[in-house]
Amino acid sequence: MSTLQIQVIKTLVMNEVRLRSRRVSTLVVLILIALLARLIFGTGDGNLSMLVINQARTVYNSSSLALGTACLFSPLLGLLSFYLTRGRIAEDARCGIGAVIASTRIGNGTFIFSRWLGAVAYLLLILLAYLMTVIGLQIVRGEAAVQLMVYLKVYGLVLLPVIFFGVSCAILFDSVPLLMGKAGDVIYFFVWVYEISMLDRVGHDRVTSMPPIMILEGLGMTIVDLMVRTQFTVHSISIGLGTFNPSLPANVVELAEIPNTMLQYRAITTLLSLVPMLLAIPLFHRFSPDKIKLSNIRKRRSPFGMVNAWLRPVSRLAKPFFSFAAKMPNFAGQVVAEVAVTLVNAPLAIIAMIAFSIFAAFMNVKSLAGILVFASALWGVLISDLSTRDHQAQLSAMGDAVTGGADRRYLRQFAASVLLGFLLFGVVLYRWSFQAPHLALALLVGLLFMSALASMLGRFTRTSRAFLGPFMFWFYLAIQTKGVPYFDVLAFNESASNNSILLYSEIGIAALILGFSYNRYQAR
Repeated sequence: MSTLQIQVIKTLVMNEVRLRSRRVSTLVVLILIALLARLIFGTGDGNLSMLVINQARTVYNSSSLALGTACLFSPLLGLLSFYLTRGRIAEDARCGIGAVIASTRIGNGTFIFSRWLGAVAYLLLILLAYLMTVIGLQIVRGEAAVQLMVYLKVYGLVLLPVIFFGVSCAILFDSVPLLMGKAGDVIYFFVWVYEISMLDRVGHDRVTSMPPIMILEGLGMTIVDLMVRTQFTVHSISIGLGTFNPSLPANVVELAEIPNTMLQYRAITTLLSLVPMLLAIPLFHRFSPDKIKLSNIRKRRSPFGMVNAWLRPVSRLAKPFFSFAAKMPNFAGQVVAEVAVTLVNAPLAIIAMIAFSIFAAFMNVKSLAGILVFASALWGVLISDLSTRDHQAQLSAMGDAVTGGADRRYLRQFAASVLLGFLLFGVVLYRWSFQAPHLALALLVGLLFMSALASMLGRFTRTSRAFLGPFMFWFYLAIQTKGVPYFDVLAFNESASNNSILLYSEIGIAALILGFSYNRYQAR
């Protein structure tokens, strides 16, 4: 590699890091991971601890905290590394910079590698912020001195391949025309789910029973599980605010030398995580008009979009909403009109709304939570686009030109998200209000919280992924951990507590105020 190529790569990488770091989404992510670190850290007293082995808590030293926080952050980092770095090449095509890049003499390999390296450097800064938050929490609430090398060793072993793989997939999907839209987002999400499911394949009887297929488990949670088992005869293990028996003595985890087998597995996993990036080099479309079309990039059609296209005749059922909107005064009519536009663009939601309402009306009360799971998933997808719709259609400036337009639009889209929730959850909410009022309150607060969060993140970042990625991560955790109140935001696990309801009501109010204030500031 020549000196000129090194200088070009250095310039491109630094520009990439600067561009990504200046986004409002970066600030939002930093706040969210700080909150996540605070939630998963626990206090070590009471009956909840981050790492529980054989019904006994572990002492909060650097080894236990490094293993626990790395394992708990790994799934979220698997999503962030893809969704935060996704779309830069498509954005170049939409804004016209792609044609300039295509006309330069820079090769595909240099360009792809520079984009990959810049995205990795950006994510390492986010990881550093997470590490500093965890270390700060250990200083305040830990039970031993901070060992920085232990953190660096564990985080490098567990989380570095996660970043490499997520960024590599993002670069590959942006380089292949068929994967540039939301179809690529959905495909990666299922890849992420498959990696999480591989944790169940670890042999729990013998540490050496780790099968070779585990090299495909890029999230590294199996490595954390096995490192714990090298020190303890484990009958049960819980990572992530598990209950423990206070009468049992606390376990002390001391991270000794990592076995060579684990190092070799992670080394192979790290090399394999680079494969998607290497495939992107020969497959890169280089913004060629005969390979990508600007109109297709803007549409960003997904499997949901194709299903909605097939169900287009069903959208006629949304016509009464437009009639109601015309007859209703001012703000209320605008909210109904927003919902009507959403339903016209998503006829699948109309069918789901009717089906969920019918089933919820006649099913046993104990079965309502099952309906709520599917309704929640659909609702999250619908509201993720609602707050960014005007920006994507380039109508934001038109709305801002009207007196009070920006403020009314923000509140209107928030209210439309809430109304869509009522249309999907209304029957469940009504029946629970009489027979399970605690769950009804939890569902109502969760609905308002999610709507406020979707509006805030959509306005901050102007992309639906800022909400959709964390929402999918939460949804997966919620259906897997049914006994944790703080994961039961929409009450379909029936485990929400008074404390969790109060917490999400406070966060929802704060998100609504913060998003509205930022929206007003930007509209000036």
